[in-house]
Amino acid sequence: MKLIFSAASFLVAMIQVNVAFAQSVEVDVDTQVQPTAIKLPGDGGGIPSTPSQVAPVNFPSSSNTGSFTISWKNVGASVYELWTSTDNKKYYKQVDTTRTSYKAVGMPHGKLWYRVTACNSANRAYCSHTYAGYTTITLPKLGAPTASPSAATRYNERVSVTLKSSTSGADIYYALNNSPAEKKYSAPLTLTQPTTIKFRARKLGYQASNTVTKNFNVTAAPPSFSINAGTYVGEATLRLSTASSGATIHVTNNGQTSTYNGSPIRLSNHGSADKQFKITAWTSKSGTADSAKITNTYTVKPTYAVTTRLIVGGGTLSPTSRMVERGKTATFTVTSQPGYMVNDIVGCGGSLSGNTYKTAAITAPCEVGARFIERYEISTQAGSGGTISPTSRVVKLAQRSTFSIKPNSGYRIALVTGCGGQLSGTTYSTGAVADNCQIKATFIRQYQLTAKANAGGAISPTSITVDSGQKAVFQVTPNNGYRVLKVSGCGGSLNGNRYTSAAASANCQVEASFIKRINVAASVNGPGRLSPDNLVVDAGSSAEFTVLPNSGAKLVNISGCQGVLLDNIYRINTVTSHCTVQANFARWYRVQALASQGGTVSPSYQEAFAGEQVNFTIHADDGYQIKNALGCDGVRDGSHYKTAPVAMDCQIRVYFESLDSANEVIFIHSDLLGSPIAESDQQGVLQ
Repeated sequence: MKLIFSAASFLVAMIQVNVAFAQSVEVDVDTQVQPTAIKLPGDGGGIPSTPSQVAPVNFPSSSNTGSFTISWKNVGASVYELWTSTDNKKYYKQVDTTRTSYKAVGMPHGKLWYRVTACNSANRAYCSHTYAGYTTITLPKLGAPTASPSAATRYNERVSVTLKSSTSGADIYYALNNSPAEKKYSAPLTLTQPTTIKFRARKLGYQASNTVTKNFNVTAAPPSFSINAGTYVGEATLRLSTASSGATIHVTNNGQTSTYNGSPIRLSNHGSADKQFKITAWTSKSGTADSAKITNTYTVKPTYAVTTRLIVGGGTLSPTSRMVERGKTATFTVTSQPGYMVNDIVGCGGSLSGNTYKTAAITAPCEVGARFIERYEISTQAGSGGTISPTSRVVKLAQRSTFSIKPNSGYRIALVTGCGGQLSGTTYSTGAVADNCQIKATFIRQYQLTAKANAGGAISPTSITVDSGQKAVFQVTPNNGYRVLKVSGCGGSLNGNRYTSAAASANCQVEASFIKRINVAASVNGPGRLSPDNLVVDAGSSAEFTVLPNSGAKLVNISGCQGVLLDNIYRINTVTSHCTVQANFARWYRVQALASQGGTVSPSYQEAFAGEQVNFTIHADDGYQIKNALGCDGVRDGSHYKTAPVAMDCQIRVYFESLDSANEVIFIHSDLLGSPIAESDQQGVLQ
């Protein structure tokens, strides 16, 4: 095993990041040497003894401050040595002491192993060595320090940099331009060259922070260009300057380098094509680095002269000439004198718009020529209800012109006059103008009458426009199966199928209503009839039929169209669709019942339709019994008598006999209403 002696204490070695470790000296401490008499202070001479091992060595298993106490057994040694290691390989002496404990302060983050050596002589052969375990030291880590400014830009000539830690009491150590030697920060750093600073924070009881690297670009101030790179016409003037006092500006113009003397650099183009200038400039100054090189590219386009000339007087062109970039156009303002106007302008391939003449793209010098002519003004006057466009116009002598006549909504053109013109549609064309003149237009109010037809018919037209005070006529036509119910609106009146409005004074609407006509037919079977035999009525209205049976006939039944029979009137309250009323009539007969003395027959008579059978009930009085019943080809069944199908008026006769044979039988005769009118015996002899 090897033992290392350090020229500095371990605490200082940790703070200065193992700088002291580089100065340590290794000593072989385990090799046995021959005992020699070494007199230690107070040992009285003689051969020293070897102390026992100092086990146990007491220390904490962990620490979060780096400060704690290490103690060991007192074996009566003259001196004790405490050695420590951070890797359990190389050990460094911490202290020589006669005490049996040591107060460790500021131990580094990580594991720390221990060895205690007890000696009675300077001869290491008379020392014992005790190896112990380790303490795990966990320290908080310092936050990274900051630099102000933060090196995010370029600095002219010099910059002062302040380093700062957010942890109170922490020291900052820094190195410049990758130097291996760190220095303790104490005051702001003044930089005059491009510099890299690496720095970190340290404090007792903490791990060192991460290393921060900042690059500061400190140079002479770069040159400034008075104009931006880009395209210029004819000529561009460039000036250079720098913020660094006493600095020199170097400039390269299209490959030619020189020292800038402060005079303007003129970039001119007198040729026929575009010309480029590439300007590169930088600044130098003693005691600081040169600035970065800045390059701007300028394109200068050639120009041509465009001149003007008055061919016929009466106005001006402004300006009288222009220098125009190749490929560009030029504009000139045309101004006529009072009483004149432009007749035409020619030259440079241009065209006139309003009072501006614009040339074509200029590729060579050229001239613009102007002719002026006497002018006249056409004014306009529009009555209420419309407009004339334009409201005025200036024309040449003998020139013709057109105007747009536009009536407002709800109006029409009534009349347009003036300037010898004529109207076609909404366009008014003047004659050849020889003097100032005026166009007048009048308009008339119109109204729109619309027509709406409800279901069941049509009205025509659906819309008509008439002048104020005029009337409109509409044709009203009901569909098949309908009739005109009502026509209203616009103050009009209906005559037949023609509806005529009142004199128009506002927009309005005519509305026609129709009602459906429904056919109610009558169908009759048998001897009788319905009156009328057919009806046509409005939907939703009522209808009535009179029931008229023939003499000797009677209504059997009547139905259809949801009607109701009241006496001899069949009434349909609401007709909603085409339908038929069916009435059935039949011949009817009177069947009279006669009973002899001793009982009754009920009813005394009945009316029956042809083919019907009639039933009678026979009742014998006390002391009598039914003897016989006959008539109408009927059949008696006990006290019931049923006729054969009736085909004529007929009588049935019922005879009773007394249970006492001595009694006389008398027959009672009645009229058609059942009233007694006579009596007879059994042989029919009236009494």
